[in-house]
Amino acid sequence: MKWKPHIYLIFITILSVLLNSCVEKYWPDLGDKYDQILVVDGLITNQPESYMVSLSYSTPLRGGKKTNVQGCEVLITDDTENTVLLSEINPGQYVTTNPAFQGVVGRKYKLTIHTPEDKTYESGFQELKPPVGLDTVYAKLESKPNPDDDYDLTGYQFYVSSDAAIDDTNYYFWSMEQTYEYNSNYRIRYIFDGKMNPVTFPTPFYTCWKTSTVSEIFTYSTTNLTESVIHDLPLHYVTTETKELSVKYSLLIKQLSLTKEAYNYWYNLQKQVAGQGSLYDKQPYQIQGNMSNIVNPEETVLGYFLVAGSDEKRIFVDKPTDVQFHYSTNCGMVTDDLMRMLYSIRHKWPVFLTILFEGEGSGGVTALPSDPVCVDCREAGGDDEKPDFWED
Repeated sequence: MKWKPHIYLIFITILSVLLNSCVEKYWPDLGDKYDQILVVDGLITNQPESYMVSLSYSTPLRGGKKTNVQGCEVLITDDTENTVLLSEINPGQYVTTNPAFQGVVGRKYKLTIHTPEDKTYESGFQELKPPVGLDTVYAKLESKPNPDDDYDLTGYQFYVSSDAAIDDTNYYFWSMEQTYEYNSNYRIRYIFDGKMNPVTFPTPFYTCWKTSTVSEIFTYSTTNLTESVIHDLPLHYVTTETKELSVKYSLLIKQLSLTKEAYNYWYNLQKQVAGQGSLYDKQPYQIQGNMSNIVNPEETVLGYFLVAGSDEKRIFVDKPTDVQFHYSTNCGMVTDDLMRMLYSIRHKWPVFLTILFEGEGSGGVTALPSDPVCVDCREAGGDDEKPDFWED
């Protein structure tokens, strides 16, 4: 299943009621007015893939755990009355399972949701626009000012250029998925389960790959261009402050061609997210998506069902050379009274141990990391199984 654009709803829900003063924050008493707002995140393109719709309820203004909306009937219908029923594969995640169903350029699609509470929500029909091809994707090693530290940020800036579009005016949204290879700070040398079990090379859980959605919003319109072509547009920037560039990095870029209405939604979100943080910024507001309750149109519904033409490219970059990385590799280690410590945590067996080498010629000291992430790359959220698409 391929990636869908992430809804950036943290920034758009109830913040319109939050006012800041120079003395203290004011939290108005809203009761439960803004609790349990339905949030819709869905996408259909011309690509032959499974399409996903995610349903959840918004969190309260003062925080709380996200609630997935389960047990719904979710359908996608085109303008020729073809309908496909989505299956719930995880709580709140609904996907198409019919491989014959694929978005067709020029057709219009709508999303319908029937909840267990007997509410019905619809998006209205949207046209699937022709995709505009990605011509080139490339990365440049660049440095940028870093106001928070005494060093400049160094990293890869990713750029895109597009093919020439047929229409004079085109509206774009870029969604990105990053995958990077990284290593744990130390290798596992022993596995202790009541006795010391030496680990042979290659050591397990040393190398992992982690995939995540890029959370930034990128939109563009060719309205004011003399030709409908994009040249060297900067998108995502990855720095050396994390392990993302420590071994190898890959970025999958999807270029989505939108309707004007969909573009306006994402563009306004982009402005709102980028505009936070200053006392003189305009107050955030609730941006209306394209979903509504068919019986009660006044009910607030957040998110968007996106219909878009799509083209995509993947790029790989190696670890940059002659640059300084700024992520920490410090790990607390237990070496004194090691056996006593190991038996005091028998409920955690098996545990992973490493060897600390204090200098050249040193035989090393067996040590228990205070945090498993120091020796087990999976603890940082990655997977030790290499992705099928990975290039060595």
